[in-house]
Amino acid sequence: MNRAVIADAGPLIALAKLDRLDLPAALFAEVLVPATVAEECTRPFERPDAQAIGAVLEQDGSYHRVTVESHHKLSAIGRLLDAGEAEALALALDKGLPVLMDERRGRQEAGRLGVEVVGTGAVLVAAKRQGRIAEVGPALDLLAEKGYRFSAALRQALLEKSGELK
Repeated sequence: MNRAVIADAGPLIALAKLDRLDLPAALFAEVLVPATVAEECTRPFERPDAQAIGAVLEQDGSYHRVTVESHHKLSAIGRLLDAGEAEALALALDKGLPVLMDERRGRQEAGRLGVEVVGTGAVLVAAKRQGRIAEVGPALDLLAEKGYRFSAALRQALLEKSGELK
């Protein structure tokens, strides 16, 4: 995972809740955040995760806020998804890059468009493989405690991929 990635709001919020916004920057050459996604992630700014995301957008040289200008692609994609997801997919199409996205409809649309998708779980598994985190299971538990939803099957698959479940 050494090339750039386009980030959607869900994974950024999840990783901020884990206090691990360092992971995408460590795994990818750069993290491109569409302007609408940045806005979604940092409002209301009083939330601790919003403040953390705002800080990496301002201070971390690996995170870059970008304006999406693919209006023809946005109009076609935007009918199915929220504005941030539509911008992330349009930018991923334009740049030929994977998208960091968790939301099911967005992932389905990415698949339909031929855009590679990386989820929060895959980031955690890759981080474990690189020795950046000790275990994936506790991170998944903390996300569940904080209201992040994922299926039992996905949890099991991630634990198997991380070598924590055989």
